[in-house]
Amino acid sequence: MLAAIALGGCGLVPAGPSATTVTIYSSLPLQGGRQTWARDMVWGEKLALGEAGGQVAGLHIGYASLDDADPATGRWNAVRTAANARVASQDKSTIAYIGDWDSGATALSLPLINGAGLVQVSPGASYQGLTAAGSGPDEPQRFLPLGRRNFGRLVPTDRQQAPALIRYMRELGVRRIVVLADQSHIGAASAGLVTARARQAGIGVVAPAGAGRGLAAAISDARAGGADALVVPGDAPASAGALLAALRGGRGRRLKLFVGYSAFSPESLPRLASAGNEVFLVTPALPVDRYGPAGRAFVSAFRSRFGTDPGPWAAYGYEAMKVVLSALRAAGPRAADHQAVINAMFALGEHDSVLGRYAIGPGGDGTLRRFVGERLRGGRLVFDRPLG
Repeated sequence: MLAAIALGGCGLVPAGPSATTVTIYSSLPLQGGRQTWARDMVWGEKLALGEAGGQVAGLHIGYASLDDADPATGRWNAVRTAANARVASQDKSTIAYIGDWDSGATALSLPLINGAGLVQVSPGASYQGLTAAGSGPDEPQRFLPLGRRNFGRLVPTDRQQAPALIRYMRELGVRRIVVLADQSHIGAASAGLVTARARQAGIGVVAPAGAGRGLAAAISDARAGGADALVVPGDAPASAGALLAALRGGRGRRLKLFVGYSAFSPESLPRLASAGNEVFLVTPALPVDRYGPAGRAFVSAFRSRFGTDPGPWAAYGYEAMKVVLSALRAAGPRAADHQAVINAMFALGEHDSVLGRYAIGPGGDGTLRRFVGERLRGGRLVFDRPLG
């Protein structure tokens, strides 16, 4: 069942009888290990929409939040993701789609949203093939049935995350690694990028990435091959419990664990902390206390509206909504025209935001390249260092 927030549930100005109402849909994993982060993103979206008074370019803006997570696993689910995209693409009032967070989910939603001619902004999908040549055939064209771009993202790509992971490992003295991936071509592509970068940097790779080997075998090879670290750059190949058990099992030195943000789930923190593992996260999402002036104003407004500090991903939900609203505003009298809104998004150019100064380029990639390293300390992730 789809989890939706009623269009009037955001405290927005109600539409009059002759007003045009359009709808912005959001699709995020609202259950499972990242539900708190996703909730904060939804609140960020609602905050941006509320600041606009629910009206842009003469349009009243409705909002619907959909859940793409499987309640049994807490991870994005193909059936729910496709259903969300179909709901949005078939709703005649839809003007934009924010989502999905995960790259695999976005690979499913994007063809449907593109086929409907709607603008789509992802706050978190990092797979290279969504915007340029990737690891799959005919990418990105296979995601664009209309043959023209409609997609923009806020985060750097996996190709840009790989050197940040390698830099972090080198700074911490890592010399040999095992890279893990799930069985999807997206996960294998991310692992392959890290493998190639590691070898270029002189870091030994104990086993080939994306080889489809089991987690226990990979850990065994890591220890037998003298690896210092286990690296999970993309979607995790096993549950946090299985990963933890493998890290704790056997004899020999304890492996460091380096995780890319799309593979990480906050629910694993207590168990990882109790095992005393050295855990390091590479993420584009700054801790809230490291935002610039615009970010600090956002934190204050978020705290005032929702009674709590925003999590690290709240600003990405806020900025995704701001991009959509800015495109509508720029489209002016053509704000109800789907292609005009798409064109306006790509024409926004460089602008200041809570995330810093950036633009969404003609291919759909954002120009932000910032990553930070965080480490597990005292049962929680804390800022460690900038990674460029």
